[in-house]
Amino acid sequence: MNKYEAINVMVLIKKDTVDLRIPRLVSRWQLRKVLTEALEQLGITLPISFRIEIKSKNFGTAGILMYDEFALGDGDQIVIVEEL
Repeated sequence: MNKYEAINVMVLIKKDTVDLRIPRLVSRWQLRKVLTEALEQLGITLPISFRIEIKSKNFGTAGILMYDEFALGDGDQIVIVEEL
């Protein structure tokens, strides 16, 4: 992937932090698949039930947004939150 086809993101899952390069244009379902496959290659297993949040620096007190509410960009931090 060249720089126009992909973005760099940081994934935060429990106590792990992983830098990944993912496709720029993905649906939320594709993103789940990409994250699952990439993290499994690194030996990190995602919870069976989880949601994806974006940790934001520039949204005042909001702090964290659901992925559906905001598009991903280069340098974003993705938080994997286990749902019980």
